[in-house]
Amino acid sequence: MVNILRDNLDVLEDVSKMISAETGCSIIICDHEGEIIEATQKERIGRSHVGAKIIMSGLTEEAVISPVQEESFARLGTDTRVGYNYVIMIQDKRVGSLGMEGDPQALKPIVRIAAKTIGIYISEYLKEKEKNMIIQKMARIAEDITDQSIRDLDYHIFTEDILLASGAKYVLFNLYNSTKDLSTTVAISGEDAEIATVEGNKILGFSILGYQWKISDKVFSELRRKRMVIFPSLIDLPRDIISSDKAEEMQQAFGLGQVCFAEISHKENIIGTLIIILEKDNNLRNEALIELYASQVGHLLKRVEVEAALKKSESKYRVLVEKINDVIFNLDKQGIIRYVSPAIKDFLGYTPEDMIGTAFVNYIHPYDLDNIQKALYSNFMGNDESTVLSILNKKGKVCHVRTSTRLIQEDVEEIVLGVMTDVTEVQQTLNILDSFWKHSPNPISILDRTGKVLRISKSGADIFGSSPEVLEGLNIAEVFPPSAVEEVMRRLEMASNIKEPQSYTDSIDLYNANHRYYESWVFPIMNEEEETNLVGMVALDITDRKKTEERLNYLSFHDPVTGLFNRTYYERELQRLDLSDDYPVSVLSLDADGLKIINDTLGHNMGDELLKNLADILIQSLRDTDILARVGGDEFIVFLPKTDTEAAQRIVDRIRKNIKQYNEENLALPLSISMGLETAEIQGGNLEEVLKKADENMYNNKFFQKKNSQSQIITSFMSSLEKRDYVSQGYADRLFKLFAKVSQASKLPSGTLKALALLAQVHDLGNITIPDSIFSKPVALNEEEWNVIRLHPERGSRIASISPNLADITELIMKHHERWDGKGYPQGLKEQDIPIECRILAVVDAFDAMVTERPYRKPLSTLEAVKELKKCAGTQFDPEIVEFFINILIEEGLNMDTNQLELFA
Repeated sequence: MVNILRDNLDVLEDVSKMISAETGCSIIICDHEGEIIEATQKERIGRSHVGAKIIMSGLTEEAVISPVQEESFARLGTDTRVGYNYVIMIQDKRVGSLGMEGDPQALKPIVRIAAKTIGIYISEYLKEKEKNMIIQKMARIAEDITDQSIRDLDYHIFTEDILLASGAKYVLFNLYNSTKDLSTTVAISGEDAEIATVEGNKILGFSILGYQWKISDKVFSELRRKRMVIFPSLIDLPRDIISSDKAEEMQQAFGLGQVCFAEISHKENIIGTLIIILEKDNNLRNEALIELYASQVGHLLKRVEVEAALKKSESKYRVLVEKINDVIFNLDKQGIIRYVSPAIKDFLGYTPEDMIGTAFVNYIHPYDLDNIQKALYSNFMGNDESTVLSILNKKGKVCHVRTSTRLIQEDVEEIVLGVMTDVTEVQQTLNILDSFWKHSPNPISILDRTGKVLRISKSGADIFGSSPEVLEGLNIAEVFPPSAVEEVMRRLEMASNIKEPQSYTDSIDLYNANHRYYESWVFPIMNEEEETNLVGMVALDITDRKKTEERLNYLSFHDPVTGLFNRTYYERELQRLDLSDDYPVSVLSLDADGLKIINDTLGHNMGDELLKNLADILIQSLRDTDILARVGGDEFIVFLPKTDTEAAQRIVDRIRKNIKQYNEENLALPLSISMGLETAEIQGGNLEEVLKKADENMYNNKFFQKKNSQSQIITSFMSSLEKRDYVSQGYADRLFKLFAKVSQASKLPSGTLKALALLAQVHDLGNITIPDSIFSKPVALNEEEWNVIRLHPERGSRIASISPNLADITELIMKHHERWDGKGYPQGLKEQDIPIECRILAVVDAFDAMVTERPYRKPLSTLEAVKELKKCAGTQFDPEIVEFFINILIEEGLNMDTNQLELFA
């Protein structure tokens, strides 16, 4: 160490020029003997300096030279001038001093900073130099021992290197015997190692060199995990290595401090350990370099064991790397490949001869050129780099590699030494995982136990209206709503402690106010030691399923048509009310009259519409505390809690009033209901019996108003038809008068005239089922619309069948559109098979239709109508009835002159 400044004069010259240029001062640098070894004024080099000698004596760190002293020291033949000198320290040792000419007080802070700068600069330079020396020495060692076996190796080579790199007091090399589970000390290096070994043997009672140690389970497991383990002192070592009293005695005797175990292994198989023992109060140096060195020693020892036959003449790089799968290469400062190991052939298809002398960037995919240029620049700035690159093989296919590179000193130049590992499969897997994170529809995230978001999928970030790039690295307190943070942290802690997945269901309001349901799983992510430092979260959007469940739950208690409670709910409420204190309880049983008629004639859609209208009226009529349920097709039940008979009757009256008002405003779809009321005055009155009684009352009510309700439906239908105004006013009256004349002329029975009277009023009753859009259409109907029209006889017949007053003419309504020639509808009857009433109606109705204005045409004159009747006699109409009818018209002289009458003679 004492010659360190002289040993690095080239570096010292560079740094002195820099300091002189920065300060503008004339400087000198003296070595450990006080001799000037570097100066701004080169003629001063080699001369003695008294101030420097004073500093190196250890009495002081500084020397102030006054004018008087300069004159005095000059007489002694030294070159000691007015100024200020300060000690240069490297690794806590005095190695020389720095001095500047001028006013000592002004120079004092400048010189001190400059001296410390020199110490730091030289220290860092020495560290790098030391590292490079060790790396080069590793190569030389490899070259020297290739023909040796493991047992012939001088392991002191390794202990000496580690001694130099670590700053240790002693270094031991232990070889591991897996069959015996023992570790043998094969080399010791350090200060007076031989003497120390002897003294150590006295304390321990055995010779350290060659001693077989039992493997410490604690140290072994820690080395498997960390590769390097550091204990504060010998006393802290496991007791299966050394007893506490022996450890304390050794520690006191030799002034020992930290103890470091570095694993020497190959492909996860331990070969041995380096035991590094430091002096008290000293700390381990170059930890990373030692770990790298130990790793390379492991590879070297394994190869020596397997490849003893390799020729000594092979290059140092071949010995180290040619038989490993990874590719070793080095580059000069221009990025030209100086060496590449043969493994490149299997990897890229090129031979080393193909690549040596070419630019490394020639093999890099264009989109990674910036990355490799940055990595190489960083290397030459003294940094180690590890980069994943896309590289092109000889066939132009893209492969993925991880390159680990560092700058080393080789002979007289600096080069980049690199290791290239094939990670194509790994990268493909990572690409798949990245794609999964990007495109997974289910939110996924990984967090640490503090709640920091380490990774989150795009779908997960979407929940917060953000992106993974923004959220990753944040704490959940910065991501989740404040109200949710505590719960999320509780889940993370539970998953970590229980070490089992936990599932949850949450209702979440998203950033865009969209309400969603999620089912989530929180699970621990464990390392090899089954420790949980990370927690995963996966969520599944179950909003649709939840809504379906809610819908099913709703439907389990509600009627899908009216939205009222259903029978299931009614039965549950029946049991609840039976045991409640809501008495008196009144029960109202209701039935929608004529629902089947509406369904059969107007269709189930209209029947459902009637039920909805009735439900609306009942809801309006009842109180909030009342319970209304649809328990059957046309049956409703109402529970009226805390309601006596008098109050219940007022509700019944309100319902009837509201239905009456509705019917006045809705003639097309009238409502008629039957109701029965019964009240349970006290608890224990058996509500089921009360319900039966209410049903009986309802059916009695239905029986007595049946005819009235049926007539009401028919009347409403007829009123609705009149309001459509699709025929002229007095249509039925006109038909009846004409029927009477035809009946009288043809001498038909009186019963026929009665049937015709009813038929005149209701034969088109089925038209109530035909949409207004068809009735009011101003142009001719299409075939589809005519098909709708042709259904009205059957529908009218079914509607009429509900009324006892119309029971005798339902057949006539069904057949009133049949034709004489059999081309009518709906049954295609012909001639005498068609009832006489229908044949008369066909002629009279056709005549009235022709002379009456319709939306789609103007009326015909009487003469034109008569011509049309005569034309269709024998096809559409019964010719005999046409003749009767025309004769009646002639007798009546309806709007026809004499010449016209002659047409019918």
